[in-house]
Amino acid sequence: MSNYGPVIGLLGGMLAIFGLFLAWISIETTFLFFTTTFEATGWEIFQDYNDGFDYYYIPLIVMVLGIVACLVAIVSVSGGKGVGAINALLGLAILALPIAFYYMSFVSGNDVTFGEAMESVKFGAGMWMCVIGGFLTSVGGLAAKGD
Repeated sequence: MSNYGPVIGLLGGMLAIFGLFLAWISIETTFLFFTTTFEATGWEIFQDYNDGFDYYYIPLIVMVLGIVACLVAIVSVSGGKGVGAINALLGLAILALPIAFYYMSFVSGNDVTFGEAMESVKFGAGMWMCVIGGFLTSVGGLAAKGD
């Protein structure tokens, strides 16, 4: 019987790593008839905008957790016991951190509701990729733990 859990966990970890280099946020502003859009990748948020965001280090943590999740998935393929639970927890952290970054950066400090913030500041493809990668890592960890 083959075990797809570690493969799914590895794929999720890789999505979390690659998601760091795609747009995490897209901010749209309109003045009169002119609309401008600002996009920033997770890496740019960490490296270039560490003055503008209070939680600029969260994308780097997501990348490190993605790397660790990939390594744990590889160990799980080679027969490591009990590492599925570790990957399930890593996946939950990867899933939660981008959403926590968005909430802490754009909602809690600005006295707006989550819906109001979503009107002008959108999740980018990279943030969604990290969230999906975290979900897949958790599913892969749970599948590996089940064997």
